[in-house]
Order: sequence, then structure tokens, then C-alpha cells
Amino acid sequence: MTDNYQQLANSNVAEAFHSPPTDLARRLGGQQTDSGITLKAFGRRWVLTPTAVMAENDQGSSVEALLVSLYARHNNSAPMQREPFVAFKELPDSAPYAGAFARHAQLSLAPFVPLMDQRRDDLCALMDGALAKNPPAGDLAFTLHPLPKIALHYICYHADEDFPAAVTCLYSHNASIFMPTDALADVGEYTAKAIIAMFG
Repeated sequence: MTDNYQQLANSNVAEAFHSPPTDLARRLGGQQTDSGITLKAFGRRWVLTPTAVMAENDQGSSVEALLVSLYARHNNSAPMQREPFVAFKELPDSAPYAGAFARHAQLSLAPFVPLMDQRRDDLCALMDGALAKNPPAGDLAFTLHPLPKIALHYICYHADEDFPAAVTCLYSHNASIFMPTDALADVGEYTAKAIIAMFG
């Protein structure tokens, strides 16, 4: 049964494929195959066709499918500009979503900082990530790629006698040209969910 999120996702990819640019796969950071455009998002393979967006082995959620479809609908020929990373509050019209972003993309991860540090290699393997070399701040810093042209940079702090554990999530510099801000907030939330699921 197709739920409302999946219906919206299918509608978005239909729009992306309607009179598509000849380089749609490249614009999405994916590959053109006989079955459609394949790309990696949220740690798994997705297939986009003119009528649907589907996760490999049906493992993805319908909300993830919707986010992948919005990324496809807003396809852009520009390359990703990773740095300087930007805070969510610096994204256009972010104020209405700032509270939910802080709760679901940052505060939800704070209890898992010790586990993230212990399993840092697994964490980076999750979404084509990399540890930051000589991070200027934090006890652990790494970058993940929930979508091909969108990177999230995490700065994590262990708890000490004065402060609880904390996580800051930043976006690649031009993330806002690839998706609307409300969807970018959800990308942060669902990336956090994928991280937490590693420890479940």
C-alpha cells in the first residue's frame, strides 16, 4: 500500500522526469541504468524512475523517499560546495524549523556521543563519510553525505563535569540550492535517525 508520503514522492520524481535535462543523472550525482537513475542516499541505494522512487530491498522509509524525490525535483547542475559549513540558522527562512531541527538533528544525538566515538569508522562508512583531521573544535568531528550533493558536518563534545554531551550539525555551504529549507531540516533529522539506528 502506498502512503501519502510515497504518493508525494512519486509525484515529485514524475515532475523531475517531465522534460528532464539530458544530464539529470549527473545533476543528481547518480548513475543512469536500465532500471532508472540510481543514487545513494541515507546510506542505501535508491532507484528513481518517471513514476516512482524506491529504496533497494524496500528498506527505506516513505519519508526518506519523499526527501530523495525533493532532491530530484530541485536538481541543479552546480557542484556541491562543502566549505565553509553553515549552521542551520544561516539557511534561508530557517526560523520556523529551528526548534525542531535542534531537537531531532542535534539533541537526539547527544546521548550517543560516546558510542559514535567508539564506532567512528562504522559511522563514516554509513554515508560515505570522513573524520575531520585536526578539528578546530570538539572531541570528535566528521562529515556524512546523506545525499550526493549535500554534506552534514558534525562536531561532537563529550560530557564533562561542567557540561553535558553535545552535538552540532552544520550543512555544506550551498546545500540550500539543492533542497528547500524545511526538507533540509528533515535531512538532518533522518540522518540522525540513521546514526542512532546503528546502535539499536
